[in-house]
Amino acid sequence: MHIFQTMLSSILVLVIIALCGLLARHRGVIDKSLAAGLARIVFDLGIPAMIFVNLATEQFELKWLFGAGIMILVELSMIALAWVLSRQLGLTTTQMGAVVLCAAFGTSATLGYSVVSVVFPDNHDAMVEAVLISELGVGLLIFTLGPILAMYFVSGKFSFQSAGKSLLAFTRTPICISLVISLLWAWFDLPGDQYPLMKPLFHAGHILANLVVPVSVLIISLNLQRPRFSQYVKPFGVVVFLKLLLAPLLAGSIALIIGLPEFWRDDLIIMAGMPPAVLNVILLQRYGGDTSTLSTLIAGSSLLSLGTVLLVIMILG
Repeated sequence: MHIFQTMLSSILVLVIIALCGLLARHRGVIDKSLAAGLARIVFDLGIPAMIFVNLATEQFELKWLFGAGIMILVELSMIALAWVLSRQLGLTTTQMGAVVLCAAFGTSATLGYSVVSVVFPDNHDAMVEAVLISELGVGLLIFTLGPILAMYFVSGKFSFQSAGKSLLAFTRTPICISLVISLLWAWFDLPGDQYPLMKPLFHAGHILANLVVPVSVLIISLNLQRPRFSQYVKPFGVVVFLKLLLAPLLAGSIALIIGLPEFWRDDLIIMAGMPPAVLNVILLQRYGGDTSTLSTLIAGSSLLSLGTVLLVIMILG
């Protein structure tokens, strides 16, 4: 019941922000032309700040990387399955891009953290593992492979040369720079926000990081269109099956087979079973893609995830 209440509360917050965005759009306060600029703010300021404040002061042992490794394996599997199923179902390139991104990358850094903090209120190790699963297991792929997928589905072309250029371009982005600085900061145990001189830096980082969720949801509200039911049946079915059911089942099963502690297994189930990340919209928006299908899939699957996470946890015990 705690999981359900937490997810319901978190999703309702997102719904309220989205409704405010829709109302503002309807009244002409904001329009779709602002979405690209807002995406740039999130991509170049908010996300790098989120990475830094979460990783720079986090000390961990190598054993903590098992969860992140399992998550990466699950995400790669979902990308491959989503690609195959989308082709078999004859989805358009736009629909296929939305399905692949939704099936792969979940909203672990928002809903995921909230749920884990309630399920394990007195277990610091569970929260540390959740951060590593989210930032390394999800974050590394969504910020490296994610842009490559977004570019492919926007342009319809792929080559190893273009992929190499994309990776090279990624190394110069604020996200990659922040990731490297954060890991080095933690590795050398540099001063954190407990030091007076560092407090302004980390406080500014938290303020910028807090922009990610509301601004991302506003971008979704700017891109939402009235759905035609027949147009979304196949894409929505694939996303529900892969992201909300198969991904958490696979993550939990692997953790069970290799004998990870129970709270690690629950962490993985929760993180893998989160609905698609709103950052997927940022990725497509950043590279000029059509985000209307993606926004609709995220909105629908977020509501449905209330029941699917509970179902998977009950199945795996």
